[in-house]
Amino acid sequence: MHVIGGELKGRKLFFVQNRNVRPMTQKVKEAIFDILRDRIEGAAMLDLFCGSGGVGIEALSRGAARVDFLDLDVRTVARNVEALGLADRAGIHRRDALRGLRWLAAQGRSYGFIFVGAPYDYPKVEEVLRVIDETGLLGPGGVLMNEHRRGAAFPSAFPSFHESRQYQYGQTAITLYEAALPEAAGEEPSGT
Repeated sequence: MHVIGGELKGRKLFFVQNRNVRPMTQKVKEAIFDILRDRIEGAAMLDLFCGSGGVGIEALSRGAARVDFLDLDVRTVARNVEALGLADRAGIHRRDALRGLRWLAAQGRSYGFIFVGAPYDYPKVEEVLRVIDETGLLGPGGVLMNEHRRGAAFPSAFPSFHESRQYQYGQTAITLYEAALPEAAGEEPSGT
């Protein structure tokens, strides 16, 4: 595994190979950043179920302002962040996903990009999405990507964000959700 774009292009990433970790393929990672294009520069990002941190590190390489990495085992991402000199732009949080999301919200965090890369057999992805919605962690105009097994079903809309598209790559699918932009102050809502 290596960084595929930005200032760290070509740098190697450490990762642990075992049956509980499913490293993202280079093809899927390339597709994610092709979809996001100019939405990364200057953004705050949350890499949830971060594993080795490949998605968040790719975002930092491409100009993200800060990435919070959250997972139960953060040893590999910590090693990658340190080796690549990214510690000043990264927060590494060893926490359960649901408690970690609530903790980040209590810290006043908000993100322009959230990546949810839960293990395919993780049973609480819908609850994770609901907590992100309820806590306001996805900022106005933000993007959430939920990576999951092809064929898995999730709600298409939550009060603060809605599904805009789904992409499929072999057995992997990425559901893209977008948060609405706030209406400009003083503008009358448009209607027909």
